[in-house]
Amino acid sequence: MGEYISKTFELPLERARSLQLAYYRQFGTTLAGLMQIHKLPPEPFLEYVYDIDVSGILESPQLAAAIARLPGRRLIFTNGSRRHAESIINRLGISELFDGICDIAALDYVPKPARTAYDRLLKLHAITAPRAAIFEDLPHNLEIAHALGMTTVLVCPDKMDHPARVKIDDWHNLPPYIDHMTGELVTFLNSETISPKRAVCAPSN
Repeated sequence: MGEYISKTFELPLERARSLQLAYYRQFGTTLAGLMQIHKLPPEPFLEYVYDIDVSGILESPQLAAAIARLPGRRLIFTNGSRRHAESIINRLGISELFDGICDIAALDYVPKPARTAYDRLLKLHAITAPRAAIFEDLPHNLEIAHALGMTTVLVCPDKMDHPARVKIDDWHNLPPYIDHMTGELVTFLNSETISPKRAVCAPSN
């Protein structure tokens, strides 16, 4: 993302990365900031930043089996592109387990954690919020979901590389908007903790 901003505006990379972080913090995603402040079209940005090598992601039969046990429909809700989500789930071997993808384009480029994004997800896929569970790796993306009545699950692996990791490490108790937290998704899914909820699975941004 920093490289894209650097090339687009002919900025030093350090300055571009600083701008990228500022937009992320203010608008929820870097793309939202670029669209609102600079009126840039989203497609070139998404094509550039998601042109990445995912060959290091390996098929996970254990994850596939755990997801297959979830009742109800299974959806991907992401601030990223459909193309990126598909590339990840194809590598993991779980693409056949999902009933749909609600990506940033489907959200009219209004990202989580904006309330509008969740309202659009619920409307597009006819989801009854109190019957749904949402899995997220960023805590602030669970606040609106909880307020809408969803069961919220924070997936927080030890190697998570994000500023939110620092805040999470300082928690003594879970915030009220997080119902469950796990560092190991397969184990959690196999525990039957969330059944009989319907599941809306959200990969990382």
